[in-house]
Amino acid sequence: MSVARAAVLRPGERVRYDSADHTVVALAGTSVRLRTDDGDELVVLVAYLMACPEFSVTDGQPLPAIESFGLLDGLPAKVL
Repeated sequence: MSVARAAVLRPGERVRYDSADHTVVALAGTSVRLRTDDGDELVVLVAYLMACPEFSVTDGQPLPAIESFGLLDGLPAKVL
């Protein structure tokens, strides 16, 4: 059975994105505000942030494990 991982972001956590470490400053809807160690800030869509190949939460609590329950197993092949 495979186990999927879900990232949970909270203000104050450290993340790796775009070859640099950032602090999560705020979350609003589907956007996250990040601050670099130099004090520069940027706003990134959460989906874009998490799709970055090097994205990781570098500080904070371990991410919760989410069991895969085969949610797509009941769909017809045409729909899949």
